[in-house]
Amino acid sequence: MALPHLLKYIYNNGTDEVIRRGKKIHANRQIELVDYDELLGNISFRVKDDAYSTYYKVHIQQFKDPKTLEVRCSC
Repeated sequence: MALPHLLKYIYNNGTDEVIRRGKKIHANRQIELVDYDELLGNISFRVKDDAYSTYYKVHIQQFKDPKTLEVRCSC
């Protein structure tokens, strides 16, 4: 998986609060891989809110190509 450009995208486009909360959610294992399509380069996650008992879906499209990378969240 091409992780370095994903991290660069997150740190360049996310606010400090979003990054801090994301680290907390990840550390508490409140994220679940729902779908992984290597052919199309798409990934879907189910993420639990760190403050409420709400779940969101996060879709990452074209994760292999940093130029066409797209991230969407149902939050």
